[in-house]
Amino acid sequence: MKKRGINLLLIVVMLFGLVVTVAACVEPESLDEFTVYVTGAPQAPYTNWDQQPIYQKLEEISGKKVNFVHGTLSEISSLWSGDYVSYDAIMLSETVSEAQYPGGLDKGVADGVLWDLTDIIAEKAPDYLAALEEAPEQISQFTISDSGKRVGIYNLPMTEQGPWMGYVFREDWLNYYNMYRAALMQEPLTTLVTYDDWEGFLKFVKTDSATLLGQSLNGGKAPLYVGSVPDGSFTAGFNVWHDMYLKEGTTAAYGPMQDEYKEYLDKMKSWYDDGLIDASYASENNDITKLLTTAIEFVDPTTATYTPAQYAAFPLPYTYIETFVEKTMHDSGTLLTAMALDPNNAAMADILNGLASIFNGYTLKAVARPVKTVGAELHLGDGATATASVVLTNRVKTRAKAEMIVEWFNYLYSDAGRLLMNYGIEGDTFTYDENEKAVFTEKITNNPDGLNFNEAMNAYLGFNFVFAYEWERELQVVTEKEIAAMNEIWPNDSSYNIPTVTFTETEGRVIEEVYTTIRTYTDEYTANYIMGKTGTPDFATFKDNLITYGVNNMVSAYSSAYERFKTRTP
Repeated sequence: MKKRGINLLLIVVMLFGLVVTVAACVEPESLDEFTVYVTGAPQAPYTNWDQQPIYQKLEEISGKKVNFVHGTLSEISSLWSGDYVSYDAIMLSETVSEAQYPGGLDKGVADGVLWDLTDIIAEKAPDYLAALEEAPEQISQFTISDSGKRVGIYNLPMTEQGPWMGYVFREDWLNYYNMYRAALMQEPLTTLVTYDDWEGFLKFVKTDSATLLGQSLNGGKAPLYVGSVPDGSFTAGFNVWHDMYLKEGTTAAYGPMQDEYKEYLDKMKSWYDDGLIDASYASENNDITKLLTTAIEFVDPTTATYTPAQYAAFPLPYTYIETFVEKTMHDSGTLLTAMALDPNNAAMADILNGLASIFNGYTLKAVARPVKTVGAELHLGDGATATASVVLTNRVKTRAKAEMIVEWFNYLYSDAGRLLMNYGIEGDTFTYDENEKAVFTEKITNNPDGLNFNEAMNAYLGFNFVFAYEWERELQVVTEKEIAAMNEIWPNDSSYNIPTVTFTETEGRVIEEVYTTIRTYTDEYTANYIMGKTGTPDFATFKDNLITYGVNNMVSAYSSAYERFKTRTP
């Protein structure tokens, strides 16, 4: 017995030595830096966020180095196959399916890929929790799972904001359309309400305007900009969504399985067949820079060669309507007027003056999503959500590292952090007025390097990141017309929108298994149907295929998650 006891002691000593040896081989984690994958390109002149003044200021304040890796929302889905281990933290989107963890955040925790930050946030993020208390209740409700877990640190709009983006149309071209309607003894339109209103206006711009003016307003090109993936702008009027939604406001359903989606498809197909939607429809991706190159008139001043804008209706952020787009046009008109007065341009004076009047007459008007009949109500739109979050991956091995990262983010919700992220650096991008209110300098409002307002914010302020977001900062620059777009024209009842729900591990695995396949097939079918691609199955076959792909299981998972959401308490 004594010898056996000695042998046991030797085994314990050997095991202890092995543990010590293994521990000595594990490289300790740095508590002075971390890497985060972000979904926003840096604004020129910067090539990385860590070059921007506010992030350099954060490094100075915190003593921590943040290594930003820039990617896109669509690339996030590929990270979960293993690339996520390159990042301590990843920025996700609650509204873009490709930019979420497959099956939801709870499943990410269950898979051992994501950290459950509940306890750490409770201990190390008092400013974040205080901001949650201040934020609108429906925002706070999206930031926890059904079981009460806090997995992400969310971007928090501190007050409710209307839709920041929506459709606009060429109001100056509507004036010509009303002249045409008058000749046909039709009542004038002050705005576009129904699908028929939109269709008549778009056809006029493309073709019928030649009857009135001798030439087409937009050169005979497709006048409607539509992105390749539906965003709800043209499905909402049929009371159906392009993804999961609440049918009649009560029951979780997949929109493309509904007969109303067939109505939407047929309407879009008829517009495509009439040349109202561009033939490059399937490749459009809502690139605003590309969009604006064809939405704005263009003239070569040296030859007075004029290229009309292509689009009569297209989506814009509300801050672009007058502050950027119309201003750009009117500034160009002023330039052409000045050139017409130049004796060296005497031969082209009349042409330049005529072009200047076109540019100066360029006006946009925000417009609500179309409906089938006048007086019909919209129940699908852009509801309030906390759309972006940062999660920690299992690349972070120790609680100490996780706490350090959470504390870094917590600062962005403190009074000092909120000021820095929303307004930048005092004396550079903002000063205080007589009421001690932060007001932007011309570096933001009239940037000397030619950056428009959005570009200047992207370069010098918190933009497309997670922090206590004070969207009212934008009101220092925008016009009454732009505010009306956000507050009066684009908003509508969104009671048929399904909220951001979380899934159980079982439900999450169902979603992971079928959702991407279903969405990819839906998007491909939608584009092929609208363009009339040969071999596209009929709608009944499309629905049968969705069932084969597991759509009923997906709907069931959403239904259960939605029922739990309704009882969730922040």
